[in-house]
Amino acid sequence: MFPETDFRDCLDGWQGDLYVQELTMEQQDIFDNPTDSIYSLADYYIETRSELTNGTFKVSLTPRYENVTINYVQYKSSKDGNYQELLQGADGYYYFETTPEWPEYDLSIGVSIGDHSDQKLSKKLGEIVPNPTYTFLNRTQTTFQFRVESIKPSWCTEYGMCICDWWWGNSIDSYYPVDEEGVVTITGLIPELSYYIRAYAIYGDTILYSTEQHAESFETLDVSPSISVISRTPTTITVKGDSGHGDATLIESGFTKTSGSKEFISGDEMKWTNLSPDRTYTFYYATHTEEGGYDRTTLEVATLHPSLTTESAQPTSTTSVRLMATTNLDDEEMRAGFQWRRYDAPDEMPSNEVSCPVVEGNLVGSLRNVNPEVYYKYRPFLKINDTYYYGDWAVFFTGDAAVYFEPEVRTYDALSVTANGATLNGYALEGSDAISSQGFEYWATTPLTKASTNGGVQKVTVSGIRMQTTLTDLEPGTTYSFRAFATTASGTVYGEEKQFTTEPVVAVEEIKGSNGLEMDVKLRSNPVTRGTAWVQVSGTTAAAVQYRVVSITGQTMSAGTLTCGEWQSIDASFPAGMYLLMVNDGTKSRTVKFIVK
Repeated sequence: MFPETDFRDCLDGWQGDLYVQELTMEQQDIFDNPTDSIYSLADYYIETRSELTNGTFKVSLTPRYENVTINYVQYKSSKDGNYQELLQGADGYYYFETTPEWPEYDLSIGVSIGDHSDQKLSKKLGEIVPNPTYTFLNRTQTTFQFRVESIKPSWCTEYGMCICDWWWGNSIDSYYPVDEEGVVTITGLIPELSYYIRAYAIYGDTILYSTEQHAESFETLDVSPSISVISRTPTTITVKGDSGHGDATLIESGFTKTSGSKEFISGDEMKWTNLSPDRTYTFYYATHTEEGGYDRTTLEVATLHPSLTTESAQPTSTTSVRLMATTNLDDEEMRAGFQWRRYDAPDEMPSNEVSCPVVEGNLVGSLRNVNPEVYYKYRPFLKINDTYYYGDWAVFFTGDAAVYFEPEVRTYDALSVTANGATLNGYALEGSDAISSQGFEYWATTPLTKASTNGGVQKVTVSGIRMQTTLTDLEPGTTYSFRAFATTASGTVYGEEKQFTTEPVVAVEEIKGSNGLEMDVKLRSNPVTRGTAWVQVSGTTAAAVQYRVVSITGQTMSAGTLTCGEWQSIDASFPAGMYLLMVNDGTKSRTVKFIVK
């Protein structure tokens, strides 16, 4: 549909009050109510018939009323302003040749109505070329996606979306053609920024734009970092940040010292310890992207009030007892314990004090060599600087102890596993008998065991209720089993059996590429993610290369695409042996040999 036009403005100097006596009632009604386009007005006065054969239009024009006379006919391609005269042939038809790159033509018909001559009517012929339209589909931090419609594919050489300098849309920055599905994806944008966009369609040397009065504004999504609380206790807070970078290129994210700092003090997860109860702490987190720079967020988190609930003591013999309390303290808290004293001791007498570990929400400790004829009272405590937090007093008596208690032993998951080491954690709480030896046993569960160990069980002794030790000189890429133990006069008690696998080590030796060209491939082990290796490809003009990892027997172990110039991880979780990393950019190749131990 063409724009609605008041035909008073389009018929040169035609004043309606001069034609009243010449117009029929129906003509007068149209004149008084010009709601249709000027092209429909031409159809009202002139009956037009046309056919296109072999690039030639054959046009018949017949007045519909006796008071209408055709004086002349002109035509032009609707994309330019040069009208040409059309002469009526002997057969009464008008003929003109079309151009191959444009399907739409305008007729200007000079008519007389009654006593008034040289009035102009306009008529469209051929395929009407519409202005393109679009539908907004999606947006991200760096992209927009649109579907472009209302085009003539048989005539259109290119269509898509364009970014304008300003909302008037009269200055174009960039054009983005559609893909095979008629969808445009505009990339490389800046997060949280508005862009002025229109649709376009190219017909030959003519560009049509969407018909909105101004270019429409669209805004990319913002980079929205956030902080969530993983856990909190009276003395610790663990928080985790989410970069919220979407599809923007992430340079770095993590916690910073202050709200405006560019110095990262940790990665996306951080634990603060040795805090004070009932106090609010502020965390600062930042995301640094290539497109958007720094985006920041803050979160205030309060520590909890200490909860220390005294539980019933467990006499393990007539001279020993286990003390217990439930608590909301962190397992790593070292400033808690129990105070104990004779039940009948005066208040002025200071209590005995023993530090004890927190194990899975329980403050646990044991006392030996207590008097079986004396009643004692005890309570849990937490000491922060010079401030004490207490649980309630409770009483214990060991003189009637009749149940035998084995040591309580637990094994926890290994931490900080590397290619050559790991940290073991466990727990050993004394029972009725004194513990004479405690610690961990560990052994390799794969054939890759050092000869010096003879595949046997290794033992390391550790003191204290909470046990921790770091193993070194382990074999890379090897699975180890381990368990905590505690030995008394009555025997040895073990905790649960756990396993961990050390990281494989990737050793690199470069081999010259088969064609001798200067493409460089660097390969090194990945200290962060077990079973992967870092690869960097440079010395090529290609944006990306194809790679394959092949065993020495010719079996393809993994394959994929690598972006040139960037360190990227590839799978290296293969059995021990020698492998070839083969890289090809389409014209050059390079091979790197590496060993998984």
